[in-house]
Amino acid sequence: MSETKEDWIQSTVNAYEWLKNRTSRQFVVGLSMGGTLAAHVS
Repeated sequence: MSETKEDWIQSTVNAYEWLKNRTSRQFVVGLSMGGTLAAHVS
């Protein structure tokens, strides 16, 4: 089973929303592919 770029983006958005609902402050950081996903979320 192969994941698409949309799957990676949605997973990142879901994780950010989960964190946002549990904390008052969030920091988004990433390297390489993670940097691209972090930029998308921010």
